[in-house]
Amino acid sequence: MVALYLGIGLLFLFTDIAIQTFPIYREAVGGLLIFYAAFRLYLIIKKKV
Repeated sequence: MVALYLGIGLLFLFTDIAIQTFPIYREAVGGLLIFYAAFRLYLIIKKKV
């Protein structure tokens, strides 16, 4: 799931995917998804240590 959130976030930031769905907030949604992926990855790593 972390890879999925990260991939979709990068697609939103660096491509024109979903430009009709999110015309204004596409960059914000992409950044939020990348942040959420990083947060989930941190929690997974913290749980295993």
